[in-house]
Amino acid sequence: MSELKVNTHHLYFERKRWNSMRLSNQIRNLDRSQVLLPIELHADLHANTSPMAIPSAFVARVGLERILSMKRSYKTLDVAKDTEDFMRSIGENYHDDATEIANKLSEQIPYIQLGVDSLKRRHIA
Repeated sequence: MSELKVNTHHLYFERKRWNSMRLSNQIRNLDRSQVLLPIELHADLHANTSPMAIPSAFVARVGLERILSMKRSYKTLDVAKDTEDFMRSIGENYHDDATEIANKLSEQIPYIQLGVDSLKRRHIA
Protein backbone atom coordinates (compact mmCIF):
# COMPACT_ATOMS: atom_id res chain seq x y z
CA MET A 1 0.00 0.00 0.00
CA SER A 2 1.47 3.34 -1.01
CA GLU A 3 1.77 6.08 1.58
CA LEU A 4 -1.06 8.58 1.50
CA LYS A 5 0.20 12.14 1.08
CA VAL A 6 -1.44 14.70 3.35
CA ASN A 7 -1.56 18.46 3.94
CA THR A 8 -2.50 20.38 7.05
CA HIS A 9 -5.83 22.14 6.60
CA HIS A 10 -6.65 25.16 8.76
CA LEU A 11 -10.39 25.51 9.35
CA TYR A 12 -10.02 29.27 9.35
CA PHE A 13 -8.53 30.32 6.05
CA GLU A 14 -7.03 32.34 4.36
CA ARG A 15 -3.75 32.62 6.25
CA LYS A 16 -2.95 36.29 5.57
CA ARG A 17 -6.43 37.43 6.57
CA TRP A 18 -6.73 35.29 9.73
CA ASN A 19 -3.18 35.96 10.90
CA SER A 20 -3.71 39.72 10.65
CA MET A 21 -5.37 40.07 14.08
CA ARG A 22 -4.26 38.61 17.42
CA LEU A 23 -7.51 36.80 18.31
CA SER A 24 -8.14 35.38 14.86
CA ASN A 25 -4.48 34.32 14.63
CA GLN A 26 -4.84 32.42 17.92
CA ILE A 27 -7.99 30.67 16.67
CA ARG A 28 -6.48 29.75 13.32
CA ASN A 29 -3.28 28.33 14.77
CA LEU A 30 -4.74 26.19 17.56
CA ASP A 31 -3.98 22.52 17.00
CA ARG A 32 -7.73 21.88 17.30
CA SER A 33 -8.32 24.21 14.33
CA GLN A 34 -6.12 22.13 12.05
CA VAL A 35 -6.55 18.69 10.52
CA LEU A 36 -4.55 16.47 8.21
CA LEU A 37 -6.32 15.83 4.91
CA PRO A 38 -5.28 13.83 1.85
CA ILE A 39 -3.81 16.29 -0.66
CA GLU A 40 -6.51 15.80 -3.31
CA LEU A 41 -9.32 16.17 -0.79
CA HIS A 42 -7.67 19.29 0.63
CA ALA A 43 -7.52 20.79 -2.87
CA ASP A 44 -11.19 19.89 -3.44
CA LEU A 45 -12.18 21.55 -0.17
CA HIS A 46 -10.49 24.80 -1.15
CA ALA A 47 -11.89 24.63 -4.68
CA ASN A 48 -15.46 24.16 -3.46
CA THR A 49 -15.64 26.28 -0.31
CA SER A 50 -14.89 29.92 0.24
CA PRO A 51 -12.83 31.51 3.01
CA MET A 52 -14.62 33.15 5.89
CA ALA A 53 -14.27 36.76 6.87
CA ILE A 54 -12.58 37.79 10.08
CA PRO A 55 -15.20 37.95 12.82
CA SER A 56 -15.86 40.89 15.10
CA ALA A 57 -13.75 41.08 18.25
CA PHE A 58 -16.73 39.83 20.31
CA VAL A 59 -17.34 36.77 18.12
CA ALA A 60 -13.61 36.00 17.94
CA ARG A 61 -13.24 36.27 21.73
CA VAL A 62 -16.21 34.05 22.60
CA GLY A 63 -15.24 31.62 19.83
CA LEU A 64 -11.71 31.30 21.18
CA GLU A 65 -13.01 30.87 24.73
CA ARG A 66 -15.39 28.16 23.54
CA ILE A 67 -12.69 26.25 21.66
CA LEU A 68 -10.26 26.49 24.57
CA SER A 69 -12.93 25.23 26.97
CA MET A 70 -13.41 22.00 25.00
CA LYS A 71 -11.89 18.79 26.25
CA ARG A 72 -8.36 18.17 24.98
CA SER A 73 -9.58 14.80 23.69
CA TYR A 74 -11.79 16.54 21.14
CA LYS A 75 -10.60 16.02 17.59
CA THR A 76 -10.78 18.78 14.98
CA LEU A 77 -14.00 17.33 13.54
CA ASP A 78 -15.66 17.51 16.99
CA VAL A 79 -14.38 21.06 17.46
CA ALA A 80 -15.68 22.11 14.03
CA LYS A 81 -19.15 20.67 14.70
CA ASP A 82 -19.38 22.17 18.19
CA THR A 83 -18.09 25.55 16.99
CA GLU A 84 -20.57 25.52 14.10
CA ASP A 85 -23.47 24.95 16.54
CA PHE A 86 -22.15 27.57 18.96
CA MET A 87 -21.66 30.19 16.23
CA ARG A 88 -25.13 29.49 14.85
CA SER A 89 -26.61 30.13 18.32
CA ILE A 90 -24.70 33.43 18.57
CA GLY A 91 -25.81 34.34 15.05
CA GLU A 92 -29.43 34.03 16.14
CA ASN A 93 -28.76 37.03 18.38
CA TYR A 94 -27.93 39.30 15.44
CA HIS A 95 -24.25 38.55 15.02
CA ASP A 96 -24.14 37.95 11.26
CA ASP A 97 -20.40 37.22 11.31
CA ALA A 98 -21.05 34.28 13.65
CA THR A 99 -23.66 32.92 11.26
CA GLU A 100 -21.17 33.22 8.39
CA ILE A 101 -18.57 31.27 10.36
CA ALA A 102 -21.16 28.58 11.13
CA ASN A 103 -22.08 28.34 7.44
CA LYS A 104 -18.44 28.14 6.33
CA LEU A 105 -17.66 25.44 8.90
CA SER A 106 -20.74 23.54 7.75
CA GLU A 107 -19.36 23.57 4.18
CA GLN A 108 -16.05 22.11 5.38
CA ILE A 109 -17.34 19.39 7.71
CA PRO A 110 -18.15 16.80 5.00
CA TYR A 111 -14.60 17.15 3.62
CA ILE A 112 -13.09 16.83 7.08
CA GLN A 113 -15.21 13.74 7.77
CA LEU A 114 -14.06 12.16 4.49
CA GLY A 115 -10.46 12.95 5.35
CA VAL A 116 -10.71 11.54 8.86
CA ASP A 117 -12.35 8.37 7.54
CA SER A 118 -9.74 8.00 4.80
CA LEU A 119 -6.86 8.40 7.22
CA LYS A 120 -8.40 5.93 9.68
CA ARG A 121 -8.63 3.35 6.92
CA ARG A 122 -4.95 3.96 6.16
CA HIS A 123 -4.01 3.96 9.88
CA ILE A 124 -2.49 7.43 9.66
CA ALA A 125 -4.85 9.30 11.99
